[in-house]
Amino acid sequence: RHIHKWTEFAEKLSSSLCTCFHLLSFSRSAQDDRARPFDHISRGHKHAPASDSRVAMRATPTIFVAAALAALIFASAAECAGLPAFSLYASAADNTRRHLRFGHDHHDATDPASHTQPHVASQSFNSQAVHGAYVPEGLGSVIFPIYQASTFRFESAEDGAKCFGGESDGFIYTRINNPTIRELEKTVALLEGGYDSIATASGMGAVNVVYMALLGAGKHMVCHKTVYGPSRAILDKTYRQFGVDISFVDASDTEAVRAAIRPETALIFLESPANPTISICDIPAICALAKERGIPVCVDNTFLGPYLQRPLEMGADIVVESLTKSINGHADIVGGMVVTRTAEHYKTLRAMLINLGASMDPTQAFMVRRGLKTLPLRVDRAQENALKVARFLEGHPMVKWIRYPGLESHPQFELAKRMMRGSGTMLSFGVTGGVEGGRRLLNSVRFCILAVSLGGVETLIQHPASMTHAKLSPEARLAADITDDLVRLSVGIEEADDIIADLDQALAQVAALAAASAAAPAAS
Repeated sequence: RHIHKWTEFAEKLSSSLCTCFHLLSFSRSAQDDRARPFDHISRGHKHAPASDSRVAMRATPTIFVAAALAALIFASAAECAGLPAFSLYASAADNTRRHLRFGHDHHDATDPASHTQPHVASQSFNSQAVHGAYVPEGLGSVIFPIYQASTFRFESAEDGAKCFGGESDGFIYTRINNPTIRELEKTVALLEGGYDSIATASGMGAVNVVYMALLGAGKHMVCHKTVYGPSRAILDKTYRQFGVDISFVDASDTEAVRAAIRPETALIFLESPANPTISICDIPAICALAKERGIPVCVDNTFLGPYLQRPLEMGADIVVESLTKSINGHADIVGGMVVTRTAEHYKTLRAMLINLGASMDPTQAFMVRRGLKTLPLRVDRAQENALKVARFLEGHPMVKWIRYPGLESHPQFELAKRMMRGSGTMLSFGVTGGVEGGRRLLNSVRFCILAVSLGGVETLIQHPASMTHAKLSPEARLAADITDDLVRLSVGIEEADDIIADLDQALAQVAALAAASAAAPAAS
């Protein structure tokens, strides 16, 4: 009889301690909201006094150890009587999982203004890039951890039904949602000024989620004639087969976009600045004319990223980013992101991602999130270098022309100043000697890296006609203003003088080739 009472008591005590453990572990999130270390900075105080909540946090380890010892003693007694010894831990784990369902308990998912919240009370892009969106992680990790899991446990049959029915935002399966990926999505949405984001396995995954969700047989699309090569090639080679009609126009001319719109137009797709010509579209003007007709506008913002340009604030409905580029910035992963301005487009595109299966991996998301923290620092340094390099190239006799938004010689210099926070890290130029001149230049560089991609810490140089846009026909390349002499340069964060010295010696080799070519007819 006494044993029965002891075990009954142990069971109740274990339940009580479970509640204590839960409150002690997760009260830190609420305490952080009141006593976050950086709050005093935003208020202008150099030294903030320790609050009662922070004092309580320091006492937490002692209380927790005492509670854990008591739980162990009574759980052992309970185990002798056949009671579940680890119910305490199982219950705590369930509580942890409930708190990881971020957003559900804190924000109204139907309100765009509250759907994505910053983790710190700051409007600074730098601070938001570091601290990200508010996502209760539950265990106090400074860095949001990698949830390398394919599937997630439901608390009950009813809980599973709510998750699949959309009544709960709990996690189901990583192709559908995952905590690590979700934290990245929320952070990018915050930085882009969007409602929410959808992470994809690659930049082309993001592009195809938009195409697949909004296009179909009998529908029409207006696309800037100069976009990333695969973004255009798949329209010509695949989507036309599905009955989609595409008009490629010079979208840097707003009137050309207006003239191409039809009653069946379902999407306007822009890339600005364009890859690789650095032409610039008037995003606000195009969005205004599209809104009059109820046509969604999608902007590929890869060349600038959210730090330098936020198309959603100019009226765009959707933004796609190749996370591989400046957002990650270290040439060690591939990834993409779709950001929407409204809940309606988010739901449509999220459903397409789930069915298409172009989902990101949690480790990918972790790597991108790590790189994103230093995005402003990297971009500031790289675009400072880019302006120096552009000015050098503009005055070089072996360079026929140059396009960089920070130069007054750029045809849309004033438009760029109105729309962009900075000139970016990308430039293109025409080298004397055409294809042969370009080949000599690329084979002569020793510091710049001959490689595709862009936006990383290293300076990369490439020849679009033979590399990124090689799948386009010569006629399509010429129509897109991608000439054979065009060289694309992604400027990195190295010393600007080193980049310029390398280009100078490589262009000297181009000059030697031109001199040899000019002397050859005379010798014959």
